[in-house]
Amino acid sequence: MFACGAKDMLPNSEKVDEPQNLRPGSKGSVMPTTATFVDTPYYILMDGKRRLGPKVEPLPSGAECLAVYGFSDKACYDRFCANSQLALVPYPLTRFYLQDQTDFPGNNLNLVVVDAAGPQEPCLRAGTMEAVLQSQEDRTLHVTAAYELTLDPEAAAYQVNVNKSLKTGR
Repeated sequence: MFACGAKDMLPNSEKVDEPQNLRPGSKGSVMPTTATFVDTPYYILMDGKRRLGPKVEPLPSGAECLAVYGFSDKACYDRFCANSQLALVPYPLTRFYLQDQTDFPGNNLNLVVVDAAGPQEPCLRAGTMEAVLQSQEDRTLHVTAAYELTLDPEAAAYQVNVNKSLKTGR
């Protein structure tokens, strides 16, 4: 299995098209750089009329998992598109969509995979749609990456696990 490593998660100073100047903490405060936090996503990628997300293996609990790719800025989704064969179009990750997905009853797990570099990354970090919605509503810079997705090459799908950094407190 691949271990998810922390990469630089400081806010990108070249971000555009985001309400960054209105977000608390955007005037110099930064979050700790650990694998537990990722930048708040504001965009998704559409393949035609379908929101793009990684294929995930069934959860051991039997619950379904819906995952979509989310991106914090243009540079992140441009990098993903450059590593994909699909003709993808960026689209805002709206509060309406997030709220709609979180309103479904049941034990389903709804995730936003944040700032993936491409569709075959060995390890991805994701926050729940509820956490992303809260982060957007509160206009915070970061969201908790509560889950790790690791690619199982044989199944050509991702296994979903709780982020180890949250378990160990690192």
